[in-house]
Amino acid sequence: MKGTSCDIDTLYDRYSRRLFHTALRIVGDAMEAEEAMQDAFLKFARMRSCPQTAPQIEAWLVKTCVRGAIDRLRRRRKRASFLSELSESGRLPAEDKSRDESGWSELLDDSAGEAAVRVARIKAGLNELPDGCRLILSLCLFEGYDYAEIAEITGLKTSSVRSQYTRAKGKLLEKLQRDG
Repeated sequence: MKGTSCDIDTLYDRYSRRLFHTALRIVGDAMEAEEAMQDAFLKFARMRSCPQTAPQIEAWLVKTCVRGAIDRLRRRRKRASFLSELSESGRLPAEDKSRDESGWSELLDDSAGEAAVRVARIKAGLNELPDGCRLILSLCLFEGYDYAEIAEITGLKTSSVRSQYTRAKGKLLEKLQRDG
């Protein structure tokens, strides 16, 4: 499926929406999700030998996009830690946390429907979880990875993935019940 820009265009048309939403669930920011998705396509376009079948191509793109999104979370944590240290030392003013970076609101077309309201609540609850919880839940619930695959992707132990999944799911359910 490689060789011409038409092939990449076809792949983009077929998989971009899925990759974007996958990355968005992980990073919680539309611009970063777009960048993770674009990076996956760029890496694919630069490959010397690529997967041959559609399922192999899709799996490669999803895995590459997920890893790119995880890398973005890691960089964000490092940046936040650095900025926090600067802020505490008095060299930088405190960051304004009032800006909504969720990116979910523009994805909901039918906010009047009951299903859309539920989806919005789940997305908001998911977005309020810590990055690690959101990552594990997204990979397990939305992407369909099992614990061993998530452990391989994240570098965690399978038992850690399992316990983090249980805790994250509990936190999300608690948040949804509390908020009505």
